[in-house]
Amino acid sequence: MAKSRSLQQAVRFALASATAAAGVTALHAQEAPAPAAAAPVEEVVVTGSRLQTPNATSISPITSVSATDIAATGLTRTEDILNNLPMVFAGQNSTVSNGSDGTSSVDLRGLGNQRTLTLVNGRRLGPGQSTGVNYSDITQIPAALIERVDVLTGGASSVYGADAVAGVVNFILNTHFQGIKIDAGYAFNQHNNDLNDTGATAAAAHGYPLPPSNVNTGYAKNVSIIMGSNFADDKGNATLYATFDTQQSVLQKSFTYSACNLAPGPNNTFICGGSSISARNGAGGSFRAYQQVSPYNRLINYTVDGANGNTFRPFGVADQFNFAPFNYYQRPAERWTAGGFLHYDLNPHMQTYMEVMVMRNATDAQIAPSGDFGDESRFVPCANPLLNASQLGVLCGGSVNGGGGVNLAQGNPTEIINGVTYPGTILTILRRNVEGGGRDATFVSDSIRAVVGLKGDFGDGVWTYDVYGQRSSVDNLQGNKNYFSDANLTNAFNVIPDTRPGGNGAPVCASVITGADTKCVPYNVWSANGVTPAAIAYLSVPLLQQGSVVEYVVDGSVTGDLTKYGLKLPTADQGLQINVGYEWRQEESDFLPDELSQTGNAAGAGGATPPVSGGFHVNEVFTELRLPLANHIAFADELAIEGGYRYSKYSEGFDTNTYKLGLE
Repeated sequence: MAKSRSLQQAVRFALASATAAAGVTALHAQEAPAPAAAAPVEEVVVTGSRLQTPNATSISPITSVSATDIAATGLTRTEDILNNLPMVFAGQNSTVSNGSDGTSSVDLRGLGNQRTLTLVNGRRLGPGQSTGVNYSDITQIPAALIERVDVLTGGASSVYGADAVAGVVNFILNTHFQGIKIDAGYAFNQHNNDLNDTGATAAAAHGYPLPPSNVNTGYAKNVSIIMGSNFADDKGNATLYATFDTQQSVLQKSFTYSACNLAPGPNNTFICGGSSISARNGAGGSFRAYQQVSPYNRLINYTVDGANGNTFRPFGVADQFNFAPFNYYQRPAERWTAGGFLHYDLNPHMQTYMEVMVMRNATDAQIAPSGDFGDESRFVPCANPLLNASQLGVLCGGSVNGGGGVNLAQGNPTEIINGVTYPGTILTILRRNVEGGGRDATFVSDSIRAVVGLKGDFGDGVWTYDVYGQRSSVDNLQGNKNYFSDANLTNAFNVIPDTRPGGNGAPVCASVITGADTKCVPYNVWSANGVTPAAIAYLSVPLLQQGSVVEYVVDGSVTGDLTKYGLKLPTADQGLQINVGYEWRQEESDFLPDELSQTGNAAGAGGATPPVSGGFHVNEVFTELRLPLANHIAFADELAIEGGYRYSKYSEGFDTNTYKLGLE
């Protein structure tokens, strides 16, 4: 069995120090008593090589985290455990809110999670998202069942495939458990805020609310059940597990250092910065806009002063939007996993095995409110009854930022409705939906992974083999709410007097008069607290994205230790080891966003989201060898050379060749 470099006490301390649990309770049912003699090793799982060389040290650097290390942390989510390792960079995990896809992934050495391959017991964990990405979702892996985690940061493409450029993370699970084990835990984060620190001082200067001095947040509960038993005179073992994990959100507004977005201020101080796509949180009416005035585009750097008759005043730093309080430090989530492992010795030289893993994970990501992000220009009629005389003077008949008395209505766009010509102006408006709250994305993932295989030995133990088939599938569903429709925003800013019988000149959308959109409600950003719930309901649109991804793998390899055949050097204790194998892999993905997402009609959603549908298959042959050159000679206790080669032919019409060569 290959040895690996352990983090020992340093890693154990680093992992343990990350724990912020207030208390953890555990209940263990009595397990089967251990035999008096040490039990033989039932299975050897080597990471980074298919050659099982006794007493050999891996040439590629491997870091192992044992079950003891994991238990010492108190952490119950696999991604939290790995994120404490120095070679793991922040990828998708429970702390990502803006840009989250609902998964948790591993990013080795910062080369990208798409270049890190995730394995379970030496076999692939399938893709975790249906958007065309290839990285795995490690939320499927039950932390309670992990025996150890091997992290290989050397390139392993020749052994596992081209997507292992950055390395591999191999989760070795306990597939031979005996007895019953129940663990339960309850935890939360406790923090004492310093209401006089830099963040609190900056937030108070801007009038932002401060968090309480004592904060308890991020409440979490978890329970896991593992049961297993040998059967048929210890020829087989069945191990079953089920876990449940739930956590509440942790918002940035709970801490003084994140009560606002800190930015450099004068005299080496800090101030609260923010976004120019604004509306002073809850004050209503605030906005910034570009006014398109031929032949120039002028920035109307004003906001509505609700304390002074809703007149315009210059937009200043204090009017920037404080987006920090809405964002999550930790997303809320609820996760269920279950599965089982079975192996049975058909005879002394052949064993059949099976693995089944099932998961449902539901999580939520929240970021700052949507609104009008200036994606499109809006026609604002000068006859808009929501505009007061002072505002009309700026927009349609007066000066712009002191630029002179230009009559903006002359020569500017007009519209004709029922024979009436309405002059107006074109604005590109930047305004947050503070009344509707943060943009919220909900993710639900259902996954299942199944493996069936045969392994054993022949040729008087010289040769070993392993042949298996695998299917992994994930169904994703993402819903988004509190986004504004760009088309509805255009209608809601185009407001004119209602000249219909009984209309009495009240503000009405022009689209209602023309019949183009009879549900339109005027969006009144011109008055403090002027936005109505009806307007928010009209502007808000739900978004839905769904998809699935399926991976099939058929793999078979034969490994031989040719020492018994005399294929060894006289200076070495062991002879040539060789592995040859073949793998066929197919992946199919289907991602379908709704029409609003595809057209990019949702403000603040990052533009159009196209559908993705397709697949590929690849045929691969691989080989690996290790030849000891000498043992126990001067200046070299052990000298060996190893190499590997993998040829891959993809259905897209290209081939790849990957190699490895090592001298120990």
